[in-house]
Amino acid sequence: MSSELSLEQKRKLLREKLQRKAQQQKSYYPLSLGQQALWFLDKDAPGSASYHVGISYRICSPLDIDLFRDCFQTIV
Repeated sequence: MSSELSLEQKRKLLREKLQRKAQQQKSYYPLSLGQQALWFLDKDAPGSASYHVGISYRICSPLDIDLFRDCFQTIV
């Protein structure tokens, strides 16, 4: 049957199929558990940094302070 269709008919058929497929796709995706938790924290205290986790490290070897500062500034 497809060989009997003209080029314009094939294009129209393809366009219709693509439009139907686009309409069937989700326009949203569910949040992961981590995203839900962050959303909840933001709703409870908008703009707070409550989800940030502080951590510290002890450096037990010689440290090049200037190099450390430069690296940290690059990250920031």
